[in-house]
Amino acid sequence: MNKIVGISLLIGGLLSSPLVAHADDNFFWPQYETQANHNAWAANKVGADLAAATGVTGSGIKVAVLDSGVAPNTPGVSNKVIAYKNFVPSQPPLQEHGTLTSSTVAADFDPATGIRGIAPGVSLIIGRVCYMNVCDNNAIRKAFAWAVSQGAQVISMSFGGGPDPLLQEEIISAVDKGVVVVGAAGNNGCTPTISNWGPNRQCRQGASTEFSEVQYPIAGLIEVGASAQSDARASFSSWGPNLDILAPGVNTSAYDPNGATNGFGGTSAATPIVAGVAALILSLDPQLSAAQVQAILQASTTSALETRPSVWDSCTKSLTDNSWQCGAIVPDTDPQQYFTGAGIVSASKAVELTRLIMRGEALSAPTVTQDSLTATLNWVGGPADVYVNSKLFASSVDSGYSIQGFESQSASIQIKRGASVSSPTLVIFATKAKPNAPTVSRLYFYDQALHIDLSNYAGVKDAVAISGVYSGGVFRQLNGQEFVCS
Repeated sequence: MNKIVGISLLIGGLLSSPLVAHADDNFFWPQYETQANHNAWAANKVGADLAAATGVTGSGIKVAVLDSGVAPNTPGVSNKVIAYKNFVPSQPPLQEHGTLTSSTVAADFDPATGIRGIAPGVSLIIGRVCYMNVCDNNAIRKAFAWAVSQGAQVISMSFGGGPDPLLQEEIISAVDKGVVVVGAAGNNGCTPTISNWGPNRQCRQGASTEFSEVQYPIAGLIEVGASAQSDARASFSSWGPNLDILAPGVNTSAYDPNGATNGFGGTSAATPIVAGVAALILSLDPQLSAAQVQAILQASTTSALETRPSVWDSCTKSLTDNSWQCGAIVPDTDPQQYFTGAGIVSASKAVELTRLIMRGEALSAPTVTQDSLTATLNWVGGPADVYVNSKLFASSVDSGYSIQGFESQSASIQIKRGASVSSPTLVIFATKAKPNAPTVSRLYFYDQALHIDLSNYAGVKDAVAISGVYSGGVFRQLNGQEFVCS
């Protein structure tokens, strides 16, 4: 059975479509011995079973899933929904994708099928913003603000789209309040040649394939890519400078409206896994900031297989017939972190690190002084080893040590001295200024749509036009202000 795991996003009337990843290769691997063990591979890979064995289930944490809704009577999921709102009421209730993502977060463990939600103790806040393979951009903005108002501590978004300054402002506001926001990198991992079309010039050196709401590096906003059983980045998974972390995204197990399936995949499947682990961390210490949760996630990963995609070295357009010619296929030369982020998320290691910090057994986190892409670390005491994203970066160096980062990337930094490890510090390498808050200069109706003029976002007007379904009266919330148009 095919599972459509890519989600498209409608922006200002233009449909931007990521590469849809179909997960219909439900192989049975003999090494797993039973079908249930096979189905449990992804949850066990990230140590969700080990975390559950220690009694950490995400209890007390509210996770919002913005997707296509949840099918009624989904085992171990429907009973955890404490708030539900349909932001696309005119569309038919096709709830497959949302049921898959929600059950990946919260389903109770079923030994018969091997399905295990990463954080089965959480409460769910469900915002329906998608239908079939389309997610409504205006619905997403409204649902996001609503989820925050409902007390969401983690928000999971398994869809991709282009830059949206209005949603970006909502995200900045949310993470400042401590909400961890987890978004999918997209399923646009490129192939150099497209059948019947010839060379794919979008797949060349230096070209990022990200198609995500995670368009700006913000501490607490986490972009998730998909890993395969080999621990490498799944071939379909997008890459780029904003990629923070990987999680299993091939043949994972969850519930759809018809029951259990082991055919869920894509970054849509990987995203709720990371959201679930974030909930586990917060259930141990709900006072952690969004940046601190991200720092723990990236400081507790397991290593991903470091492979690079094949791309064209360059592509040029012929001046005679306007055809495109591409050069040799070579390994992509972008930094390795563009493809694997900090590594593969680990629920068991994240729980262990959080408990270590809570017991007061961790060294003090290094302080960071940042100048553009250079971070200078300072700590108390003598020489120490420096770890970046759970990997050894430098051995036995003195305080005042500096590291270089890459534009738009995050780094979780720790020091280790002997058997002692510090709390992690999250660093965002970015030279670009954060987007300014939207300034609304005018609201008006035209051609059965509400239009919003933003005086400080040139060219954005069309992207925030709201469809005629709202022509009878519209409620908008922007930058803490309420606007009513009737």
